[in-house]
Amino acid sequence: MRRATQGVRKLANTQPFERVLGGRRHVFAHNGYVPPLETSATSGWLQPVGDTDSERLFCHLLGQLEPLWREGGVPALEQRFDVLTRFARQIVQRGASNFLYSDGINLFAHGHRQTLPGDAISDEPGLYLQLQQAKTGSDMKLPCQGIRAEGSCSHHALIATLPLNDGEWQPLRPGEIACFGQGRRLL
Repeated sequence: MRRATQGVRKLANTQPFERVLGGRRHVFAHNGYVPPLETSATSGWLQPVGDTDSERLFCHLLGQLEPLWREGGVPALEQRFDVLTRFARQIVQRGASNFLYSDGINLFAHGHRQTLPGDAISDEPGLYLQLQQAKTGSDMKLPCQGIRAEGSCSHHALIATLPLNDGEWQPLRPGEIACFGQGRRLL
């Protein structure tokens, strides 16, 4: 769920934003405000459809990732993570930059600070993380601890701007990027 703060309320401004790159669906959602970046993107598919700062950021990120995906195949996780790290460092200097990005394989979460009304930035963390495990199959109420059978336990990563329940939520430090695959934290 998102509260619109930039751009008119219309479908073109609705998050998450989506594009296809390298045969994979890439999606992006952003919380905060970052003034427009100069873009070097010349590809028509990298031009924003709507008028939000978040979609412009997504197009800018894809412009930086495009060379990796053009070579064919899935780029190494470390290469993708390096591009995201450079991108995050660039935008955090300009404004609040909490974002979620998926390249169809992994989910990346970048934490910064909470955004307050009027685009002010608070000292509070902008994203919180909770990792969960659940038994799959006939009795899903049992905890995963001690389960040895492969495939009998599922992993989930919940990411939110504020903790959603009384469970154990870890704040992402400002500038921290977490990477997830199949519900497990990889980086």
